[in-house]
Amino acid sequence: MTRSSTILDRLRRVETSLRKSQARHQLALLAGGLGSWELDLQTMVLESSDSCKANMGLGPHDQISYARLLEVILPEDRPAMQASVQRAVETGGDYQADYRVQWPDGSIHWIAAYGRPFFAADGTPERMLGTTQEVTERKQAEQERERLLREARNARDEAQRAVQLRDTFLSSTVHDLRNPLTSMRGRTQLLQRRISKLNLADADRQRLEDGLAQIEVSTGQIQAILAELQDMAFLQIGRPLELKCAPTDLVALVQSAIDQHRLQARRHEVRFDTSHEHLIAAVDPTRIERVITNLLSNAVKYSPGGGRVTVSLWGDETGVALAVSDEGIGIPAGELGLIFERYRRGTNVTKSFEGTGIGLSGSRQIVEQHGGAISVDSEEGKGSRFTVRLPIDVVHENPPHCTGENG
Repeated sequence: MTRSSTILDRLRRVETSLRKSQARHQLALLAGGLGSWELDLQTMVLESSDSCKANMGLGPHDQISYARLLEVILPEDRPAMQASVQRAVETGGDYQADYRVQWPDGSIHWIAAYGRPFFAADGTPERMLGTTQEVTERKQAEQERERLLREARNARDEAQRAVQLRDTFLSSTVHDLRNPLTSMRGRTQLLQRRISKLNLADADRQRLEDGLAQIEVSTGQIQAILAELQDMAFLQIGRPLELKCAPTDLVALVQSAIDQHRLQARRHEVRFDTSHEHLIAAVDPTRIERVITNLLSNAVKYSPGGGRVTVSLWGDETGVALAVSDEGIGIPAGELGLIFERYRRGTNVTKSFEGTGIGLSGSRQIVEQHGGAISVDSEEGKGSRFTVRLPIDVVHENPPHCTGENG
C-alpha cells in the first residue's frame, strides 16, 4: 500500500468519524428540542439550523438574519437580549438570554438562548456559537407558580389581618360584656340573700330560689365562655396564658362545679368519687375550674339520654388526677387523636348538639401550661372518660404556705 493510499484511507476514517459525531450532535439537539446557530461577529450574518428556525415559528426554507431576529423579538425584551450579547463579547463569558418572539401566526413564544464567543489570535471577536430552545410551557408554569405564590401571600396577609380584627373584636366584646354580667350575678346573689326575709309560701320561695340559682349558673357559664374566648384569642397569636396559681382545694372546686351542673342535668345522675376531704394544690383556680366545667358540660351534653356522670378525684405526693366519665354517644375511634384540636367536633355530633368546639382545645392548653396532660378513652355509643393529670410537686390534705402568684 502506497503512502498516498494510506493517507486517503486515514482521511476517509476521519471523515466518517466526523460525520458520525455531527449526526450524534444533531440527534442530541433534536432530542432536546434545541436549535443551533452561528453569528459572524464581524458581518453579523446569522446562520441557523432548521430546529432553530422552528423555534422562531419559521420553516426550513425561511431565511432569518440577525436583523430579522431582532424584529421578531418583542420590543420590551430586545434591549436585554442585545445587552447579553454585548456583555459576552466584551468579557469573553457565556451568553444567556430569555426572550419572547412573535410567530407569523401572531402567537407569543418564549426562547431560551445560550452561546459562547470565539476570538482570533489577536483577540478580535470572530463568531458566536449557540443554541435556542422553545420554553413557553416552562415559562408559563413558572408564571403560574409565581401567581399562585403571590395569591398565597395575599391570602396569608388577609388571614393575618382577619385574625387581628377578630382578636380586637373579641377583646373589646369580652371587656364590654363582663361588667353587665358581673352586675347581673351580683344582683342575683343579693336577691338570693333577701328571699329568706320575705314572707313567702314555701312553694313560692322554692321557685324563686331555683330561678335565681339558674340565673346565677347561666351568667357564670357566659362569663366562662367569654374568658375562654379571650384565652383562645391569646393562644391564636402565640401568647401563653398568664396563670395565677394559688393553694386551691380541688375537692371544693369540683364539688362546686358538680352542684351547678345538677341544676341543669336533672336527667343525669352526677356522682363525685373521692376519698379526700380536702386536696390542696397550687393551681390557677379559675382556669382549672373552667377545665372541670368544660368536661362536665360535655359529659352532660353528649349524654342526651341521661345516665350516670362520674367525677373522680385522687392524688398523692407525685400529683393529682381528675377523671370525668359519661354513658353518652362516645367518640369514633379514628377521631380520638383529633378531638383536642381547635374547633374540632366528632363526626357523630349532630347539629342538635350546640357548641363551639373550642372547649377541649382550651382545656388542653390550660392543663399543659400547668405542666400536666389530658387524655381520653372512648367507645362510640358507650361513653367517654376524660382524664386530667397534674404533676404537682406537693399535694396536701391541708393548705401549704402561699408563695404568691406564678405567672
